[in-house]
Amino acid sequence: VTNNLAILATIRGDLNDAIARYEACLEMYREAGQDRGLARAYYNLGMTHADRKDWTAAMDCYEHGFEIAQKEGFLDAMANMHLGMAEVLLELGNSMMVPVCCARALDVYRKIGDRLGEAETYRLLGRTFALRKEWETAEELYGDSIRLDEAHGNRLGAAESYRDLGTMQEAQGLRSEARESYQTALAGFEKIGAQADSQKVQGFIEDLDAG
Repeated sequence: VTNNLAILATIRGDLNDAIARYEACLEMYREAGQDRGLARAYYNLGMTHADRKDWTAAMDCYEHGFEIAQKEGFLDAMANMHLGMAEVLLELGNSMMVPVCCARALDVYRKIGDRLGEAETYRLLGRTFALRKEWETAEELYGDSIRLDEAHGNRLGAAESYRDLGTMQEAQGLRSEARESYQTALAGFEKIGAQADSQKVQGFIEDLDAG
């Protein structure tokens, strides 16, 4: 129950509440000796810290979670931690290591048939190549991510990819294409009640129109 409430708090954008609830989950799983739940809680807590742009705290959670997952052989959790660490490295400007972490995650996701994990990896790689201004490669990766997410009903993932695609298109000076991508992302976020994400994308659209 606590974990579900934390997820809902994250979707609402109440990150302080989400962090408090995930930390409570850590204590419960630790006391119960449930290592899989503990690894998952570390991953979720890391993502929430990342949403707050607290990269040090996020990396600390991912490293703790990876240690548990590796010890117990939880392949899916290991892949998630690799992906989380890749995002932190990208945000900290260490883009050279991002493809390495993504490749490790992607290898596991393909082995276990986690198509949504695969989609998220493509999105992060898309961001990486967009920062390098390798536009065509980035666009292909975003397209792969969107197709997988839409095929498997992952509205959040698809909306995130459309948002990032719009950011890239805006950087390229493709204003009409960027606006279309932002609008698609906004519709997706609104459908699932992701208020914080909706407000952020609405701001992108307003800034684009104002420019």
